[in-house]
Order: sequence, then structure tokens, then C-alpha cells
Amino acid sequence: MKIRQLFEFVEGEFDTEKDKLVCVSRKKYNEVRLCYKYNMNIPFAQIELYSNGSDAAEVFEDAEKLGEEICKRWNDHTRLTAAATDLLEALLNIENDNNSIPETIWEMRNNAIRKATLIDESHD
Repeated sequence: MKIRQLFEFVEGEFDTEKDKLVCVSRKKYNEVRLCYKYNMNIPFAQIELYSNGSDAAEVFEDAEKLGEEICKRWNDHTRLTAAATDLLEALLNIENDNNSIPETIWEMRNNAIRKATLIDESHD
């Protein structure tokens, strides 16, 4: 998805499907931000695990860990969903006309297709 940003002296757009999510920590300010990395770090969220600003330093490392975990999961998800379309297409193109594929393997294929498409194909 293309997202447009307008910062002072910087404008343009980045692509959430192609660009990487990064965690930017600034210990000096006890800040942890989530950013899209596109020619520069484009901040869009700040992680705050405190209600009183004076407690920010105490939970800084946990906020940093959470930010890294969010980025890891987002970036992994992006890679997996990109591959998922190709994998589903490959599964759909497998034919078993002469029943040469063992039944358990064929059923695994059908179950994977059901999960990917959320369709009940019990007639296969």
C-alpha cells in the first residue's frame, strides 16, 4: 500500500508492502519509535509503556524489545504473504488424475488450500 507523507522539507510516499519496518531507539530521550525505512526513517508510532513520563527510563529496554519484536513480525509477515500467493497457485496447479499421489499427501494439499482460501472443498 502506498502511503504519502508530508514532513517539513520532505514529501513523497513509501510502500508498506516493500519497505522495511525498523525500530529506532533514542536512549537519550527514552524514545522508541516504529519507522518505515525508505531513503530515511519515516516515524509513524511511538511505544510508550508508562503513564508517567518520569518512568520512561525504567521501561526503556522493554519498549525497545517490544519495538524489535513488532518489526520482526511485520517484516516476516510481509515476506510470507508475498510467497503465499505463489505457493497457493502451485498447490492449485497440482493434478492427481491417475491417483499417483498418496491419499494422505493429497489430503494435506487440500487442507492447505482450504486454510489459504477459507473455502470448504470437501468434495475433493
